[in-house]
Amino acid sequence: MSIEETPNVTRAYCPACEPEADPIKELLEVTYCNLQGHRPAFNGDADTPVEWIGSAGEAGGEPNRLLCNALHRKGAA
Repeated sequence: MSIEETPNVTRAYCPACEPEADPIKELLEVTYCNLQGHRPAFNGDADTPVEWIGSAGEAGGEPNRLLCNALHRKGAA
């Protein structure tokens, strides 16, 4: 049996329309309907860009940079 012959055993459901649907009792495929407010927004606070800190803010950044410079002979005396 190939993938093309495998039947789809899931049921499409919108969590906003069917909050009582139980994924333990049946296989559910999240498919939001087109009603306003049902599809989650993708422009919230979590989607704002993160300020770049750079390598100086990383844990262990300075020792790693010194080792890298020594191995690649950058800045080594």
